[in-house]
Amino acid sequence: MRPRPFSVVEYVHKKSIEFKSKLDVLVPTNIIKGTFKVHITFGCKSNSEQVIENLKKTCEKTKYKIAFIQLYADKKKNNLQQLIAFSYYHGEYPSIVQEIEKEIHEQFKNFNILRIQIKSLASNEGIPQINIDKELFWNEKTYYFEFHYRIVLKHELDGKFLKFLQKRCESNSRYKLYLSPYALKQIDHKKFHYIITMRLLDVGRNGAFQMNNQLIKYYKGILFLPLKVEHEFIVYDTNMDLMNLENI
Repeated sequence: MRPRPFSVVEYVHKKSIEFKSKLDVLVPTNIIKGTFKVHITFGCKSNSEQVIENLKKTCEKTKYKIAFIQLYADKKKNNLQQLIAFSYYHGEYPSIVQEIEKEIHEQFKNFNILRIQIKSLASNEGIPQINIDKELFWNEKTYYFEFHYRIVLKHELDGKFLKFLQKRCESNSRYKLYLSPYALKQIDHKKFHYIITMRLLDVGRNGAFQMNNQLIKYYKGILFLPLKVEHEFIVYDTNMDLMNLENI
């Protein structure tokens, strides 16, 4: 039987890996320097109150803070909650990954860790600038941009406006965006801050910020502007399947 011929996509992917390997010998192409945000997602379905209390005590001994992420499902589903801890590091990717992994598994060895994400600030040195940089040197699916749009709603308008935002997110396929409204609340803080996330998989920083500007104009057109925008480039993600829970 004759071997199956490579598709164009497979050929480009194969050649990009070869090109990157040769270039890395001369000048490393996937080094990022600067500030990184680390997210740890924990499982807490059973004994959740005890897990939260134990995690609070553990975090008091570390530089991590804990928070809930409330994912909003439709009426046929249950609302989903995720328990996370987050902190910031300064250093260089990829060497910083081993340091972070070791620290996490030492400090949180008694907890069920579902996911570890390492997020580079989009302003860091070494982020892929243009689409071809992203395709050639950062083409694994675990590398992607995220933009987080933070809003605060009046309590009496929460339900109606969240439903409105959900419909807007679902219908906004013009830019092929991954949008997921959810609420994040730090433990001991009374207010939830609502977040809409835009996830971009196949663009460089320039393209990502262009799409961000387009989305801001779109929000302005519906008389709504986020209070804060956080932009990140994810460089490490141990469980991307959890994104399926976010895209509800």
